[in-house]
Amino acid sequence: ASADYTVTLDPLDGSSNIKTNNLFGTIAGIYDSDKVPNAGKNQVAALYTLYGPMSTVMISIGDGVHEFAMNSKGQYVRITENVRFPEKPKVYGAGGDPRKWIPQFEKFVDWMVNDQGLKLRYGGSFVGDFNQILKHGGFFGYPALKEKPQGKLRLIVEGNPMSFIAEQAGGAGSTGTQKILDLQPENVDQRIPIYIGDKNLVEKLEEMLKQ
Repeated sequence: ASADYTVTLDPLDGSSNIKTNNLFGTIAGIYDSDKVPNAGKNQVAALYTLYGPMSTVMISIGDGVHEFAMNSKGQYVRITENVRFPEKPKVYGAGGDPRKWIPQFEKFVDWMVNDQGLKLRYGGSFVGDFNQILKHGGFFGYPALKEKPQGKLRLIVEGNPMSFIAEQAGGAGSTGTQKILDLQPENVDQRIPIYIGDKNLVEKLEEMLKQ
């Protein structure tokens, strides 16, 4: 059967945060094709919702990134147009056990903290951590680990939509060796290292991974 659009969905990103009443959300990527898996560069739109003090949606249809919030009537209204990463990054988030980080990523985090003065903001949900760096400027990474070089986060339902939004906001999304959106998925559950956010920081990370 053919379809006008195909939607990839992570319905409950950060589900482990529910027990502690912390941030979680939903991630979606949209393709005007019924071919799945598909490369992220073929998305026509992407969005994430964030269920926090306000319920918000950050969405791009390829014309920049726009933020909507739910009002008292249960309607989503636009509150911010053309959201962009701030020029000066202030925060970072990094997932995984630091004892299992690859040495290059450990050095990169040390550089962000001690050379650039970035502050740690990590809450355990991709949408929450990404929203922090989008609003304050910065970097998020769930790196390749010593015992798990393929990483943890899923390319199709997490990496592709969030990288689409990052690029539309003037940032970047990388596996450490190439743009996430250029990857042709091998299977629907493919895992990858994800480094995302401020474009200059992502490029610096890629440079340090080569050392």
